[in-house]
This record gives sequence, structure tokens and C-alpha cells, in this order.
Amino acid sequence: MEQEQILNQCRNIARRKGLKIIRAKADGLFIIADAKENWAITSEMNIYSVRSWLNHYEA
Repeated sequence: MEQEQILNQCRNIARRKGLKIIRAKADGLFIIADAKENWAITSEMNIYSVRSWLNHYEA
């Protein structure tokens, strides 16, 4: 699966859980943040780690 497709799926999952995915300054890395407070919840991760983290996250 292409990385952009994975990113779009992750953004949909994050939105349902009250989170958002932000591109980090480093190329190809992302940070998960609380959508309301805009606070980072995770450190920088690649898209595959983001997907795994979201699949295990319970709001």
C-alpha cells in the first residue's frame, strides 16, 4: 500500500478518535496530537508506526 493511502487511512482513524496527524519537520515523520488541545501525544514516528499506534490507542 502506498504511503499516501496509509496516511489518509490514519487521518480518518485519528479523526474518529479525536486526534490529528501532523507532519514533523523531519522528512517522512509524523506526530500524533490531540485535536482539541493541539498537544503532541507522541514523538516523531514513521507512517507505519503511526498506523500501529492508532490501531492500539483507546480514547
